[in-house]
Amino acid sequence: MWKLRICEGGGPNLMSVNNYVGREYWEFDPNARTSEEKAEVERFREEFQRNRFKTKQSADLLMQMELRRENPRIQIPTPVKVKDLIDEREETVTITLRRGLGFLSSIQTHDGHWAGDLGGMMFTMPHFVIVLYITGSLHSVLSSEHQKEIKRHTYNHQNTDGGWGLHIEGQSTMFGSVLNYVTLRLLGEELEEMAVARGQKWILDHGGATLIPSWGKFILSVLGAYEWSGCNPMPPEFWLIPSFSPFHAGIKKSNNGGFSAWEPVRAPRWFEMFNPTELMEDALIEREYVECTSSAIQALALFKELYTEYRPKDIETCITKALDYIQITQNPDGSWYGCWGICFTYGTWFAVEGLVTCGKNYNNCPSIRKACDFLLSKQLPDGGWGESYLSSQNKIKISFTLVYTNIENNRSNLVQTAWALLALMKAGQAERDATPLLRGIMLLINAQNEIGGFPQQEITGVFMRNCVLNYSLYKDIFPIWALGEYHKHIQFA
Repeated sequence: MWKLRICEGGGPNLMSVNNYVGREYWEFDPNARTSEEKAEVERFREEFQRNRFKTKQSADLLMQMELRRENPRIQIPTPVKVKDLIDEREETVTITLRRGLGFLSSIQTHDGHWAGDLGGMMFTMPHFVIVLYITGSLHSVLSSEHQKEIKRHTYNHQNTDGGWGLHIEGQSTMFGSVLNYVTLRLLGEELEEMAVARGQKWILDHGGATLIPSWGKFILSVLGAYEWSGCNPMPPEFWLIPSFSPFHAGIKKSNNGGFSAWEPVRAPRWFEMFNPTELMEDALIEREYVECTSSAIQALALFKELYTEYRPKDIETCITKALDYIQITQNPDGSWYGCWGICFTYGTWFAVEGLVTCGKNYNNCPSIRKACDFLLSKQLPDGGWGESYLSSQNKIKISFTLVYTNIENNRSNLVQTAWALLALMKAGQAERDATPLLRGIMLLINAQNEIGGFPQQEITGVFMRNCVLNYSLYKDIFPIWALGEYHKHIQFA
């Protein structure tokens, strides 16, 4: 069975410059577990496979099981539930917080960090397998047990129609289906396997592998399964373009006050028309983000308090420009588009944090009032919020504006509920009408499980509009954060 290794080396394939601090990996050892532990692992696997179309992320159950076994002395209080708003006393919130913190403590690694999976994408593993195959190192790098788990992962995330999506929650696409089908075949799976045959059928029924985007055509060409003449060429003459051209990587600082994620903005927006990926938006250019801008505002404001003599005018000018950027980029409905989390809920939370940091509040700032109205309008009957990953990509055809989309069947998502609560509390909602907060907190309290954690739900991370990411610790961190802020802001009777 598999054994989790923390802060350890592991032969010639693992290297480190910090003595493996914060490193975790899985190692197969047939004698690593007792028969009872093996039975528990199999139970987890069977439950996930049985419910894989309902809960598509594993929630790191195997990792958490092993970590909790290494922290047996942590005691988690008895769970509490609330039936109505009157039951929501300070003691109830305190117990829920202690249980959540106890659970987080129970999954801390022995070197002090928290290990978490970064998953959700269905095109990264195929690239890894294909590269190993091309370089002739597939079987020397991947043991038979590694290959078995890769196949298990691929089968578990095959959609009901036989194809695979760009990510585990997405509808089947040619890119995802071809790459995952090729992965299974390279790992020795034959068409006699029903799932493989279903994958092939989806591809053929939707026009065949030649309809894969350019990125996929390139990969298939490297494998020798597609003619190079069918790929879109990238002329090398681009490198000869002078530095003053927008096509060149000449730095163009952000003059609109916003902050980008990786580097200063280098090219105008129209340059994105040359994006060759055909899968991801804003992949070719850098842009400003409300999340980065808000974070920069908060950091600069704190720095200004601690170091009052260092360039105070420059810092104040920078904060003022950033504040203007946030207010200008607010949508007419009061929301902000979030690029690194799903989606308008995430962006609005960051924007409110930045505005309040600069002294804005509900009474003196129309942007905050509109933000509160937007969030309150999206609260669901059960008290929570739930925004689909489709918000990040669905556009109205005429105006090309993105629209807020609820999760299927108007389900709430605890992470997004926490984001909305944090934004509303920061905007002073408790002073006006605490009922929306009470309803949201009640949902969080009742969702906590027997061991103090919160259930895995829909993925809430995203990048480049079409690619979702699951941050496995989000499901616990943000509900605990919201509960803590609620405990601090609400005056209990």
